[in-house]
Amino acid sequence: MGRFTYIWDQAEYDPVTGHLTCHIHYAFPDGSRLSKAFSYHWRLWTLPELQEILAEAGFRSSRVWWQGTDPRPGRGATTSRPWSTATRTPPG
Repeated sequence: MGRFTYIWDQAEYDPVTGHLTCHIHYAFPDGSRLSKAFSYHWRLWTLPELQEILAEAGFRSSRVWWQGTDPRPGRGATTSRPWSTATRTPPG
């Protein structure tokens, strides 16, 4: 199988209802593209909602782990840690 670029497209998001539509596209070295190879429509649950559900299910506690950022473009961070509040920029 040849090389390709995987493209995640967050097409629509409604912050009131949490409904989200995303698509996966593929771009190939020859310049061709496969648009909307896969589409997903779901409700994005907030972290507080998930923590409430876990508490209702009997879990004594839950923690949110936040992944840091990597200053190099296109690179994901390799570390994460428990976090109780967030700012616009995740912890590094």
